[in-house]
Amino acid sequence: MAGEIMEFNAIFDNPTDPVFRYSLTRKWNEDLKKATIIMLNPSVANVLKNDLSINRCLNFCIDNDYGSLEVVNLFAYIETDSKKLSAQSENVGVENNKYLQSAIETADTIIVAWGSDNQYKTRKREVWNRFLREKDVYYFEDDSNRTIPLHISRLANGFYLERYKPTF
Repeated sequence: MAGEIMEFNAIFDNPTDPVFRYSLTRKWNEDLKKATIIMLNPSVANVLKNDLSINRCLNFCIDNDYGSLEVVNLFAYIETDSKKLSAQSENVGVENNKYLQSAIETADTIIVAWGSDNQYKTRKREVWNRFLREKDVYYFEDDSNRTIPLHISRLANGFYLERYKPTF
């Protein structure tokens, strides 16, 4: 990667006082494939700052010959405690589906890492049926025999990709 320049980008509803993050991208080699990872909701990562989840996604992609990463979410509402999502009357974000669709259409690999809880099954089913049903979709597997797809922050080291078929 000598001479490569890392590009950071994030799209928010309001850059000076964001409530929703629609997309977060990292690019380090445009000649390599792009991974789109769909998680539950954004936390503290922004244009410059990564959080644990973004660092794990980035490291996985670098280690597996990707050149860029785009993270989108089922819900665009920025919240560090995902249990508080349901308390928000507007948690999806008016532009979120547009960014989900774009990230999925431009991906070489689509990975779901939105977590295995049942609380958000309706939104998961909606996104699956609208954007993912006809696509090859993967999830992170760590051989822990826990319910999939696990959120990337919950995975043991040494995780890898497996084909995803929803059970909702």
